[in-house]
Amino acid sequence: MKQLIKTFAVTLMCLCLVAGSVMIPTTVNAQEATGEMQPWLTYISRYTNTFDISSSGVATVGGAVYGKSGVTFTHVKLILQKNVSGTWQDVKTWEASNNGDSVSIDDTHQLTSRGTYRLYVTYKANTESKIYTSSSKTY
Repeated sequence: MKQLIKTFAVTLMCLCLVAGSVMIPTTVNAQEATGEMQPWLTYISRYTNTFDISSSGVATVGGAVYGKSGVTFTHVKLILQKNVSGTWQDVKTWEASNNGDSVSIDDTHQLTSRGTYRLYVTYKANTESKIYTSSSKTY
C-alpha cells in the first residue's frame, strides 16, 4: 500500500511539472502579439496598431508608438500590402514623425480590388526600431 501511494505521489508531481512548463511561453507570446510594454526594449514603451477591412472594401489602418522618458524622436510607418501570387506588394504607405515621445497615424483607404491584405508597421523611438506584421484579411 505504501508503495502504491509513493508511486501515485511521484506521478502526480511529474504531471504538475509538465503542465506548468507548457503554459509559461504563452504569456510572452501574448505580450509580443498585443504590443504591450516590453521591458527589453530600450526606448519604446509601447506601440499599438489597428487594421480592418469593411465589407465595402474600406481598409482602416492605424499605428502609434510611445517612447520611454527622455525619448526625443518617434516615427511610425504603415504599409498596406496585398498578396499577389504569394508575394506581398505595397498598396499604400503612410509615415509620420515627431520630435517628441509619441506619434500616431489613423487613416482609411478604399481598396480597388479583392484579395488578401495585411498591414506592415515599423515603429521607431530614437535609434530603436520594432516591426509588426498583422494577420491577413480577405476582401
